Amino acid sequence: MKLSYLCIMFFLYLSNIITAQEKDTITVLLIGDSTTKGATPRRVKPNGIHLEETIEQLSALEPFMPTVRVINSSQGGETALAVVESGRYKKEIYPLRERRIDYIFVRYGINDWFKCKNLKNEFPENLKSLLEKIKTDFPEANLIPMTIVPFMPFDECEQVNELITEVAQEMNLTMFDIYTPYKKAVVESGPDTYHVRRIELNKVDKKYHGWLKPYTYDYKQKGKNMKVVLADDNSLDPILGKYKAWYYDRHPNLAGYHLIGYETVEFLKKKIK
Repeated sequence: MKLSYLCIMFFLYLSNIITAQEKDTITVLLIGDSTTKGATPRRVKPNGIHLEETIEQLSALEPFMPTVRVINSSQGGETALAVVESGRYKKEIYPLRERRIDYIFVRYGINDWFKCKNLKNEFPENLKSLLEKIKTDFPEANLIPMTIVPFMPFDECEQVNELITEVAQEMNLTMFDIYTPYKKAVVESGPDTYHVRRIELNKVDKKYHGWLKPYTYDYKQKGKNMKVVLADDNSLDPILGKYKAWYYDRHPNLAGYHLIGYETVEFLKKKIK
């Protein structure tokens, strides 16, 4: 009898510990395109501290923040419409409703800029429809649309961000403006500081091909297979910087994702207080 009583008390104690741990942990879901995914940094530096880890680790340094766990559900080339129409939402995002998701950050707009025939008419409706769907499926979560990072020229990015802002205001959602601090950092540090480098191998002098082998990857774009040289930083700039195409890719590098991660934690600190 005494043993049974002790077992019951132990399980109650264990249950209280688990409940406390759950209360002291928040789960963040990131939904977005390639600028959320970070494919090149993950490929070039697979053991690097990527966006999810950056948010989790920087949050852990804040004494009054709960433990943060981050789920990154993103896809290169995706739009606010394609995430649903492709079936990815139903397959990868909708099942997460079974978990407790506390914050959902949604960042689309770059591919929408390139793919929408009439951006002002199509993109706001597509984004609003997606946000309403997420709100219905995750009613307990804090839904937070984000501005895009500088990818196109500033004026074009700002046109997209104006539309995102309008949708957020219409839906009475708190928006996370990542664009402003990211643009400030780019202006202060130089246009090439926060993006990856990429060039097709066949555009580089052949004498470098063998030497560049450690940095050369198989790459597929629009159904075309090619060999490309990839870098997450400026280490190859002294050799490849003479090729203009080396700087064309505007996706964030690890420095860019560390900036996004830092700003995300700063945003969460204000929301959690």
